[in-house]
Amino acid sequence: MITLTTRKKRSLIALAIFPLLLAGCGGGSGGGDPASAATDASTSAASQANSNAGSNGNVTTTTIGTTTTTTVLASTTQSRPASTVVPAIATQAAWDAKYDAQYGSSLPNTSGGADDYAWQGHYWVRAYISMAKTYGDTKYLDTATRMIDFWLSHTDSPQGWGANINPSQMSLDTGVISEAISLFAYEVWKDPRFAAYRTKADSYVAKLEPILHSYDNQWVDNAPYAGSPSFYVYATCGGICSSASLVMYNQGTVLAKPQLLIDRIKRLKGETPNAGYLYKADKVAAYFKTFARVNNNAYDWDYGGARGSGIEDTSHGHLDLQHLLWAKNFGLGGLTNADMTLLVGTMKHILNGQAGPGDVSHNVDGTGLPGDNYLRVSLGYDWIDLVDYDATLLDKTITMFNTYLQNPNSARFYLGWAEIQRKRSGVSLY
Repeated sequence: MITLTTRKKRSLIALAIFPLLLAGCGGGSGGGDPASAATDASTSAASQANSNAGSNGNVTTTTIGTTTTTTVLASTTQSRPASTVVPAIATQAAWDAKYDAQYGSSLPNTSGGADDYAWQGHYWVRAYISMAKTYGDTKYLDTATRMIDFWLSHTDSPQGWGANINPSQMSLDTGVISEAISLFAYEVWKDPRFAAYRTKADSYVAKLEPILHSYDNQWVDNAPYAGSPSFYVYATCGGICSSASLVMYNQGTVLAKPQLLIDRIKRLKGETPNAGYLYKADKVAAYFKTFARVNNNAYDWDYGGARGSGIEDTSHGHLDLQHLLWAKNFGLGGLTNADMTLLVGTMKHILNGQAGPGDVSHNVDGTGLPGDNYLRVSLGYDWIDLVDYDATLLDKTITMFNTYLQNPNSARFYLGWAEIQRKRSGVSLY
């Protein structure tokens, strides 16, 4: 699991250095519940988030401050992108045969605690959701609920999972796990084929909400960087760190994305969500535009966002994209089609960079070699949704998978092949 080791090493280095860099340790500055900020009359409209809109079929109206956005949500089925390359694992039967031969009816990756749930289980649950969405087969959702039930029966802190590691790794693991759970809940509320799972989904959301709220005191507004971003800070300074100690960008996106999904679930149910959910989702997406750089018709950016720490790598980049693409779909963060075009350019640089045409370069600016298949496979999820903005990326991704990844052996690979089948079928998750 080389990528997992690399991820942990890079995260732990960041956890050790960045809370101290540019940060005064001790009490936090600017923390608190954004939901309160959103309703505080003394807070400017630009830093408020208000969710005045409900949903009407596939149309959602969202008000953030003084700006109202009407979003026409994608239906379950989109137009199929033109694809001429046949995937090596092209059908439900082919995916099932590979999976059943390795795992049968067992539940994979449940023995390693928070790291297993986050860095394997997250991808399993998403793979099951993807297959269920594409084929309408609820056997995958049954397996997903077994896995989620296991996770929720093995939390080790009111803040979720990973209390025996360190506070920052706990928030990261908890966010990644929560994103998979909230995606399950969103999809069963969005898709009438899965209505029988809604009671289960509601029980999951009820357990997630207090976990996610436990990180509200790590949120700061108007951090001292260009654009005065609002984002999460570390809790590793003998208390909450200063407003300069923003967490790495992917570490914040994984806490914001579940809240965006819960906001959407509440609207689908005709309920009024906590205003802080949409506020944070919007601000986290907007923050990206304060530090992303335009380079040769593409975006590149640093792993640490405004704090630097070196170019973002392709694998961690999928955690950035998993929030940005959904935020764009729901009219958040000021993200536009022009931003998506620049991210398409990023993916093209990755696929035609230092690693050579058709291979996956290590970094989002196209530099570096992949090292192993765990980096290559990341283009199969989240990055693959850029196909919605440039259909040519689908065949490029399939060709790369056919070349390097024909024999899946863990969760990320099965998710990648499931997502390829979903995108070829024109099925949307939004």
